[in-house]
Amino acid sequence: MSFSKKLIASIALVCTTSTAFAAGTESPAVKENPLASFKESPEWSSAAAVSVVGKKFQIQKKQPEENTILVNNGDGAKSKHLVGKHSFGDTLVSMEFLLPQDSTAKVYIHGHYAIELGTNTKSKNNEWQTLSVKFRAPRFNEASEKAQPALLLEVRINGEVVSNNQIINTYSENALTNWESPAGQTTILADKGPFAFRNFKAQPADYANITPPEKTGGATNEAELIDYVALGKETFESFGCNVCHSTAKNDPTVTTGPNLFGLFTSEPRSREVVEGGEGHRFNIKADSGYLHRSVRAPTDQIAVAEQGAKKGEAYPPIMPPFNAQVITDTQINAVGAYLATLNEPQNQGPVVQLMKQGPVEKYDPIADRLQLLVDDQVRVQRGPMTGVSGRAIHVGLVNGVNYSFDPRILAIAKIWQGGFLDMTGELTNRGGKGLKIGYESREISLGDKEYLFAPLNAAGKPIDFSFKDAKFGDTQTIKQSFNSKEDHLTQLAAVDAQFLGYTRNSKDKSQAPSFRYRIGQNTLAVQTTFDANGSVSINVSGELKTAQTFALNAGTLLGAKTTAGKIENDLLTLPAGKVNATLTAKIGLSGNVWHAPKSTFDSRKQSLKVLESKANMPAGYSIESYYPPKDNFGREQLFEALGIALTADGTLVVATRTAGIWRLVKDKSGKGEWQLFAEGTFDSLGVVAEDKKGLTVVAGQKAELTRISDTNGDGIADTYATLFDAHSYHGNYHSYMHGPVRGADGAYYVSINLADGSDGSAYNAGGKYMGSGGGFAGWNIRVDASNKNDLGKFTLWANGLRSPAGLGLSPDNRLWYSDNQGEYMGTSKIFVIEQNKFYGHPSSLVDLPGMTPDSPEIAWEKYADKAVKAAILLPHNSVANSPGNPAWDTTKGKFGAYAGQMLIGDQTQSNLLRVNTEVVDGVEQGSVMPFIDSLESGVMRPVFLPDGSLLLGQTGRGWQAKGGHVASMQRIVWDGKTVSPAIQSTHATSNGFTLKLTQPLSDSIDSAALQKLLAVESWVYRDAPDYGSDELGKAMERITNISISADRKQITMSLAELGHASVHPQQTARVYHISLNNQKLFKDAAAAQLHAYYTLYKFAK
Repeated sequence: MSFSKKLIASIALVCTTSTAFAAGTESPAVKENPLASFKESPEWSSAAAVSVVGKKFQIQKKQPEENTILVNNGDGAKSKHLVGKHSFGDTLVSMEFLLPQDSTAKVYIHGHYAIELGTNTKSKNNEWQTLSVKFRAPRFNEASEKAQPALLLEVRINGEVVSNNQIINTYSENALTNWESPAGQTTILADKGPFAFRNFKAQPADYANITPPEKTGGATNEAELIDYVALGKETFESFGCNVCHSTAKNDPTVTTGPNLFGLFTSEPRSREVVEGGEGHRFNIKADSGYLHRSVRAPTDQIAVAEQGAKKGEAYPPIMPPFNAQVITDTQINAVGAYLATLNEPQNQGPVVQLMKQGPVEKYDPIADRLQLLVDDQVRVQRGPMTGVSGRAIHVGLVNGVNYSFDPRILAIAKIWQGGFLDMTGELTNRGGKGLKIGYESREISLGDKEYLFAPLNAAGKPIDFSFKDAKFGDTQTIKQSFNSKEDHLTQLAAVDAQFLGYTRNSKDKSQAPSFRYRIGQNTLAVQTTFDANGSVSINVSGELKTAQTFALNAGTLLGAKTTAGKIENDLLTLPAGKVNATLTAKIGLSGNVWHAPKSTFDSRKQSLKVLESKANMPAGYSIESYYPPKDNFGREQLFEALGIALTADGTLVVATRTAGIWRLVKDKSGKGEWQLFAEGTFDSLGVVAEDKKGLTVVAGQKAELTRISDTNGDGIADTYATLFDAHSYHGNYHSYMHGPVRGADGAYYVSINLADGSDGSAYNAGGKYMGSGGGFAGWNIRVDASNKNDLGKFTLWANGLRSPAGLGLSPDNRLWYSDNQGEYMGTSKIFVIEQNKFYGHPSSLVDLPGMTPDSPEIAWEKYADKAVKAAILLPHNSVANSPGNPAWDTTKGKFGAYAGQMLIGDQTQSNLLRVNTEVVDGVEQGSVMPFIDSLESGVMRPVFLPDGSLLLGQTGRGWQAKGGHVASMQRIVWDGKTVSPAIQSTHATSNGFTLKLTQPLSDSIDSAALQKLLAVESWVYRDAPDYGSDELGKAMERITNISISADRKQITMSLAELGHASVHPQQTARVYHISLNNQKLFKDAAAAQLHAYYTLYKFAK
């Protein structure tokens, strides 16, 4: 027998005995019902048969299950997108369609890129036709900047190619949205006459390895690639695995091994297995690693039946192990790619996966910086995860045991062994996909309980904060929350419990944290320790005003004993008084788990590296970049420095979104040194130092406002005290807490972002995307944290906020904030926050006393005229799209000619703007002037340093940043002497404007010359439920007079028209765009054009 025949025989043996992976026959062919692929729309109806009579349809309807055709009878002027249910990146689309003569329709891949039907010469109108599309999605870098355009690899109509390798540089006319993205839903627009379609299918693909052509129609490397799915299916079927496995959905066939339909999903799901001689059961991730283990060591983890008569029983361990000489890693990977296609659409892997030929590089979790690894130090990280709430606190012990403490129920709600955390779902793109348990992990089942050891209230009921801390992905509970007729504050009071934070002795590397909480009048600290041998120790300490009862998970905690109180009926009761009790038990753990190898890198203290950088800046300014510290394994880490505080001794406290809080200090040689202060904070966007060295700080994060302190003098935080967490946080990626900012009154102010409610999980108040899940989203909140040993007292300060990414205190002690363009925000704006004011977005009004989404009192029409007017409008796309925090130049001239002005950056534009404001006839208004652009990333946090330089914390993650970097820290320095020509400030006069300049005009420039070089254009925006606003009521202003001041540093102009007709009931102030064409206006070189954008309510009297 030849070697190849031996291999085939061996492979066949593998599959006839396998309990881990396999294939079987394909599901029988069925008609693809488009009703399953698209969201409901009143413009579309279903039918069983459709034909063309003249230019109209003849429609036949039958029983609902027989109506497999979707029909639009054609009113193109009013037609809207029929939107698909599922979002894909690279995509395959196929369908049959019917168009009468002269009718047209468009299929939009991603909802962005139109394929016209009915206009092509290959079309056969009045007959059923076919369409097939192969589409490669646009590629974006880490800063969400488009790196490669979309590519239509192939479009066929009626089997004939009508487009091949077509590059698409931007979205098509009438696209679903006016921006591009890495993934999107397929949509259909019947734009002229009737349209019908059937057998629609949209499926994910993977064309990442295709090299795009240089121009449309050019060649690619597609022919050089192999389809892993096809290879996997071919290999799979040659094995004969259908003897042991089924691959059909809900197949009742009794097989030796498990049904593989729905096992290997695009996002790995949990799978119960039996491991070890004692028969312990664990939930592991059904991923590529599991597939490989099932082949290489199949009896180590035996699958448990998930359906059928033997549901819950382990399959027989009859499969022998097979090494790489029998089945290569490449073959296993290919089989895995095929198995991933056997899923429901929302879970399906790519049905085509083009790969380069040759061996696939083996995955290394140490090299993967998205794997959060534990070395010899306990690690703590907050964040959302399936099965627990967004407020969960995950703990990684040094022995490979990990767990999640969930403030939702004040208890441990998840336990696993192996790798700590996979951060991919939260550290890539916008986040919002949740954290996952780490590499080669297995989850310990808690049975029918959702806790290990949980406190009960005085009535003997479990604590449940689900109304404000729903389990991640539990949209039903979120909807119940914001639709509840019971006010949020009333629900909070009814629970009568509070999470108070946690402590951990930073000098003891292996010590687990103690979680603090209050139940009624009882204040407790609970510390849980797991030994590798399965011993569990739960210590409870505190002051009990009344007896306190805890529920035990007796199915998981075996043989529980206590040093105080008593255990009866799976309940531990501790008597009133001072308590220090320890409960001991055993838990089933695996004796063979993966653990990261010991790291040789010392991450606690790292030298600051400073590199020269570049930006588009006025003369006299230079810029440098701060190189961020590495993680505990010496790997580059995502370091988004969005909270920066300066202490009295010159220490910089830097809070990051997901890399913890660091202190930047001077080492003994006077050079900068990064020192890790605190880790585990999640999406921290602001920090305030309370002491002179930055060893006690107050930091904002999505879950709460936290006071973080070093109490044992080692420079590392060991106390995390909750100051405020009364708001709802359900894990939505957009639910940021902005701030804190410390007011002149000593209180802290934070703003809660609206959530992305496009999935129906928020009250959008008529808008398309952003909304409130209840619980103070869209509010600014004042927190009095003056009592150092207690929870802060909070006051609801103002509402109507949308995406209030900027918050700052001006030198005159007023609180300012910036909001991002979107629904009810025609363009981005800058406001002064005042108590009890409404700022424009009505979603937050659902939290007013007695209000629900159906309350007519909070309808937009009732509140539209109550909205506070913005002091500054930031013209969309011209100067800003997503403005960040404001800072004021208080350097007294150390930063140039702009003392006293506000500086504010923008995430999308990667720029820095200057703002001057003034009060005209009692109204605050002013101007914004472009200052610096081409920065490395999106500027969100500017902070002036003692030497007068400006430090910029930046991020580009999730939203496009023109700078191209996903994150950056840069420092801008002025040379102290060079003053570049610029518009220093703009001021309204009684009949026009005055421009103040940083340099005098050249002597050769007179008023007549300026008349030709000066232009003024104006427009308004409107605030409405739809997303953003066009520039409305545009006018080119006629300048009637120009004068130059004696020192030649001021230009005053008069306008012919001082008033314009209203164009919208909710229009904004009028923006005046003043542009000065620089043709040797100054002795020194200047930008080709100087710009100012003035927000005008009133001309001066």
